[in-house]
Amino acid sequence: MKLSRWFLEKRIKFTDSLLLDLRKTEDRLKEKQNPSWNATKDMYEDMTAYNGDNQYDKIALEALQWAVSNPSIRNIAVTGPYGSGKSTVLYHFEKDNPNYNYLNVSLSTFRDEPFLRSNSDDLKWTEYLQQIEFSILQQLAYKEKWKRSKNSGFKKIIHLSRLKRIWYSIILLLGIYSFLLVFYPEMLVGLFPPSKDGKIEYLDTKSISIIAFILSFIFSVWILSKILGIYSNSRIQKLKFKDGEIELGDNLSNSLLNHFLSEIIYYFEVSGCNLVFFEDLDRFKNSDTIFEKLREINLLLNQAKQLKGRRIVFVYAIKDEVFSEKNRTKFFDFIIPVMPFIDGKNSEVFLMNRLQGIKPKLISDISFYIDDMRLLKNICNEFKIFEKRLQSMYEDLSNDLQEVFDNEQLLALVTFKNISPSKFSELYQKPENNLLYNEFYLNRLGYNQKSISITAERISVMRELADIGEEYDKEELVNLENQLLKIPEMELATLLQMFDIQLLFSSNAEEEDKDLSINKLMNLLIRNGFIKENYESYISLFQSKDGYLSQNDKIFIDSVKQRRPLDFKMRIDNPVTVIEKLKYDPSLFKHSSAFNYYLIEFILSIRSEYRRHLNNLFGQFASETTRTIELFDYYIENGQESNQARFFTGLIKLWPNAWLFIMNNSNYSIQQKDDLLIKFIRFGGLRDLEVMKAELSDYINRHHNFIDLIDELTIENAQILIAKLGVKIRKISNSNIRTDFFQFVLDNNCYQINERNIKFLVNNLGKQEKQNIDDTKVPNYTRILQSRIESLIEYIGNNMEDYLERVLFKAKNSEEEEEESIIWLLNDEDLSDELKEKIVNNLSFELEDITEVENPEFWHHLFQNNKVEPNWLNVYNYYSEKDFAIDEYLLEFLNTEKNYLALSETELTKEIITEEELFKIMKSLILCNDLSNESYSKLQKSIIYFYPHLELTNLQKDKVQILIANRRFNLTKQIFAQIKQIFELQIGLLESRQSDIIEKFDELNFDLNDTIAILESKTIDFNIKELLLLKISPNFYLISKRFANIAAQLIFKSEKIFELSIDVICELIKHTTTEKERVVLFNRYAEKYDETQIREMLNAVGNKFEKMNESSAFGWEIPNTDENRQLVEFLVENYFLSPNSKPKRNGKKIKIYK
Repeated sequence: MKLSRWFLEKRIKFTDSLLLDLRKTEDRLKEKQNPSWNATKDMYEDMTAYNGDNQYDKIALEALQWAVSNPSIRNIAVTGPYGSGKSTVLYHFEKDNPNYNYLNVSLSTFRDEPFLRSNSDDLKWTEYLQQIEFSILQQLAYKEKWKRSKNSGFKKIIHLSRLKRIWYSIILLLGIYSFLLVFYPEMLVGLFPPSKDGKIEYLDTKSISIIAFILSFIFSVWILSKILGIYSNSRIQKLKFKDGEIELGDNLSNSLLNHFLSEIIYYFEVSGCNLVFFEDLDRFKNSDTIFEKLREINLLLNQAKQLKGRRIVFVYAIKDEVFSEKNRTKFFDFIIPVMPFIDGKNSEVFLMNRLQGIKPKLISDISFYIDDMRLLKNICNEFKIFEKRLQSMYEDLSNDLQEVFDNEQLLALVTFKNISPSKFSELYQKPENNLLYNEFYLNRLGYNQKSISITAERISVMRELADIGEEYDKEELVNLENQLLKIPEMELATLLQMFDIQLLFSSNAEEEDKDLSINKLMNLLIRNGFIKENYESYISLFQSKDGYLSQNDKIFIDSVKQRRPLDFKMRIDNPVTVIEKLKYDPSLFKHSSAFNYYLIEFILSIRSEYRRHLNNLFGQFASETTRTIELFDYYIENGQESNQARFFTGLIKLWPNAWLFIMNNSNYSIQQKDDLLIKFIRFGGLRDLEVMKAELSDYINRHHNFIDLIDELTIENAQILIAKLGVKIRKISNSNIRTDFFQFVLDNNCYQINERNIKFLVNNLGKQEKQNIDDTKVPNYTRILQSRIESLIEYIGNNMEDYLERVLFKAKNSEEEEEESIIWLLNDEDLSDELKEKIVNNLSFELEDITEVENPEFWHHLFQNNKVEPNWLNVYNYYSEKDFAIDEYLLEFLNTEKNYLALSETELTKEIITEEELFKIMKSLILCNDLSNESYSKLQKSIIYFYPHLELTNLQKDKVQILIANRRFNLTKQIFAQIKQIFELQIGLLESRQSDIIEKFDELNFDLNDTIAILESKTIDFNIKELLLLKISPNFYLISKRFANIAAQLIFKSEKIFELSIDVICELIKHTTTEKERVVLFNRYAEKYDETQIREMLNAVGNKFEKMNESSAFGWEIPNTDENRQLVEFLVENYFLSPNSKPKRNGKKIKIYK
């Protein structure tokens, strides 16, 4: 019997373990088959016992395992503060120890009612205690299936399958039929007709009767057993199965646990349970009675013989403060403290891991108030749910979601909701009962705080000091006034920090102390700006309201209140309602979050009712932020035409730099800028546009076709604006505008002085005789004067500098000015010398007479820039004006090729200037070393006089050479001496004046070198050289071999016979170059000399001819040449040689005989 019981228990444990594995497998399969849960399983966290691997008290778990294994321990307490992880420890114990049969009992549905906090009402406590005990009994009774606890007094709803219902019906019918067949067969006659003898034939057998009897007996036993079972378990009068409630009878004792002890023992007997976990028993102040009864039951269970010695252990998960002082130790055999896994110090780390994208400061601030894992998980779960709800509500604004709603504020409100649900519920109430409403709005209207009052008082005192003349800090006064003006626009968080204001959420000191922690949290969240004035926007997530506003309307109102800009193109469905919601605080419209195209159109369309709001909106454009400009661009493209006037009027008034921004913004095309310009002119007030005078004038002045932009709607405003701003139109053209506007521009000189405009006026309005100005030409001043347009001539005359700078000086292809116009300009006293210089530099002209320019001090500019006709009169006038000196400007003029070539073609004569003036300028020109050699040489052609007496000491040698080459010197002793001694250019002078050499021979006293130079000159005529040889001293022949050689050559070439002494002729024969020349000279001069002299001459000839003087000479030969035959014939005739001295027969040689 014991053995069979042991096998039964083992089979039960095995079955339970197998079922647990099957359930886990089933859960995994369901997880795979449930994609929606898989998608979100990592998003949320359940608040049940945490099944993580590391986040629990492992030491407490080890202690629990030891205690459960200890046979002497039956009541174990697992203690720790709320949220410390007691349930987690129990969960892991059950998970790690499947060999135990567990029962989990929880009283989480019971509350700590107020009457339980005292023992004043024993009746209520007794009734409440019975309900607690009955809950424990219910969890025991319904833990096991009906099959295993059929004899339990607690009746359960039994679900029968269809097959079982059919089976039970067959058994019931068969039993009834058998019973009737045995005891009342006559009742079956109606079903089975009898035979002729009155009997039922097929029932009239012994076998059928026996079977029927057996079946009827079995059926009767089964019915009686059911009746006895019902009767034996009839102690509970009523049990309402469906609702889990029971009606208690009058025969129950005070303790249900004691009364139904047999049921408890029966449950443990059939279930095999040996480990019971009790949770949430610490919810009640007076829980001693419950623990006493449970300890008593545990003792009875462990002593019950029905359980055959099985040890049953009760484990209680309770808070530390359940028992006072030392009395808790008497209830338990072993107490295990559990250390909290999370508290206010380390909850920040867990929040950081779960909430991405939230500011660390907010998490740090709220973590101090979160000391429970369940609370932490619930805050994270709710935050994610509400955040996701926001995404679903505003999915069209997904890109701007962070702009619309502040996740930090959402988290702050969710935290407040979980930590103080009762105070959070007040937020749903009417505003007058709303603690945040009072703090944010009612207090904000007055700002009665001491620090703000002090600021206002300081401003008042400083103004009084100013009134009585005392010194005060003006800058501080301005700062304080600005600070006070900004207070109504500041967020509450900014005010709290700036003025160190403390929030009081309750006027009752006792209540304030009681909720100190909650108030500190609220103060912290509000002061740091995590809960703001627009908190109602988030409350709408928890409770829907304002049904008359569309979703877009709500979003926009929320964004304005929290100053988070939305897309200004978002449609507003009820602008009237929206503006009504926002109209009481016009300062909201000073933020770009109020920008909305539809709202602006609505306000513009209802005229002046919301002027202040509209002005606040327009005032933001002056900041020129990206958002304001985007709205501006969108409106000018899409705004209603009927509202354009009010839009631009208000915009221009409150955005003084509007046109400066537009003009400098490269994002606007020229066409867009032109369109805006016309709108500014058309809709802008004159005073407002005058503020933009510089920018508007600049743009219009630079515009190429401004006149073409003007239409009939803007022409009058344009005229006024042009005159007021002093606009100068860049281009006058044949526009389609009215003639009176064109005439207005012309008469008021409202156009720029430029080539295009002047050409247009001269060609279209001029009365000149000449044809119109070619399009390729630039109108010069001459043409302007010839046009006879008085207003134009006067306008140009008064603005000559502009005309010159903008037109004439920039022209690359202008008509040449007439000399009269140039002279008029250069003589204009109103023009600066600088501008006159520019005229000279930039215009093409040559003045025929420089004296037409009245200011001689200006002449050098004309010479410097070659703007003077190159004639000797202009040169002399300038020369004389400069004290008869050649200055740098005249020098540069004379050195210019064009000028010196022109001057060289005209001679300086008395017809141009006087003789005295003539000699002055010629002398200056001849002695000017700074003239280029080219100019110096060319200018000598214009000088017709010679200078017999000039001091040449300082004159450059190359200049002297040029003068010599141009025969500017007479061959005088003084000139010859200077040129010879200073420059050694006497031969050049002699060559230039060679006709005077013989005449001046005695005066000039040529030395040997002079004579040699003359004789060697290739320029001096040969005849002059022949005459010179007749005049020179004979000593030259004897003392200078060079001279002798040169003279010999000349005499050899000359046809004349010179009277020369025997010594000279012999010297000449010796210095001839060749033998032939020596023989020729001998033949030419031999007949003039006697025998002795002839012999000297033969010795001078040398070589074989010298032997002819010897008496014994004979038989030698000389070449048979003409000169040699002449010499031999002369010597034969004069008996120096024998007549036999004749040419040989071959004719090549002459045989000489003495």
